[in-house]
Amino acid sequence: MALTINHVVAGGNITNDPTIQFIGAKETPLCEFSIALNRRRGEEEHTTFLDVKQWGDGAKITQEMAQKGARVLILGEIEQEKWTAPDGGNRSKHVLVARTVSVESGGRPREDRAEKQTF
Repeated sequence: MALTINHVVAGGNITNDPTIQFIGAKETPLCEFSIALNRRRGEEEHTTFLDVKQWGDGAKITQEMAQKGARVLILGEIEQEKWTAPDGGNRSKHVLVARTVSVESGGRPREDRAEKQTF
């Protein structure tokens, strides 16, 4: 059996305010948002946009604390979502499923937290 590793560390800025919904009979929290990942190649700057999902109790805290423009560091793994479009075509996209989200700067202020928070 070949070794497979799916571990991602991504740092970027949130491009939209995180949303939360509660899924299933157990109402498991799901927080969703996107991040912009900037990188340089020589003199050119490139930006990649990546959708992020976070499940569980951390999702509620991320939605409460993070906001558009906040700088975040995310630890998680890449997952491929597949679906059938209304026109019958197959579609897919890659999503970063976060295990932890650390708000480095630009998050919502809260009296009982330090500047940097990890959820």
